Amino acid sequence: MRRSNDGTQRAWLRLKGVMALATIALALAGCGQRPVYSHFEPTHSSGWDRGDTLHFTIPVADSTRCRTIRLDVRTTSAFPYTQLTLLVRQHARATGKRRQDSLTIDIADRKGNPIGSGTAVRTHTTTLPIAAMAPNDTIDISVSHAMNRREMPGISDVGITVED
Repeated sequence: MRRSNDGTQRAWLRLKGVMALATIALALAGCGQRPVYSHFEPTHSSGWDRGDTLHFTIPVADSTRCRTIRLDVRTTSAFPYTQLTLLVRQHARATGKRRQDSLTIDIADRKGNPIGSGTAVRTHTTTLPIAAMAPNDTIDISVSHAMNRREMPGISDVGITVED
């Protein structure tokens, strides 16, 4: 009788262990997988003017969840450089925290071969550092280019995606 009780107890402990591992795996896998916000702003067809700042307003329901903010730039073959420098400003309304970053995105390799995903229009992605935020906060993000040339051709649109 003792053997069957020990066998049942071992099976129960194994099941609990498997369930604990599955719960941890699901919790880790869920982070960064689900877009909760995604929006693209088009630029002018003749070129993105340095004075044309693109604005994104992102409601944040819960700041305790892990978040990734991704910036995507879509370019065409008309883009004349191998890199694009952007000025990104963030403002968390509830906390009042502000953050400003200058980001350089590689558009082509050193030989001039385009990089990024896509064919006629290529997407270039970078992850943004996140400004401090509170529950039920709203983040305002503005993006402008910081290139020497005033009007930048070959940029079709810029987008922000937030993932849990």
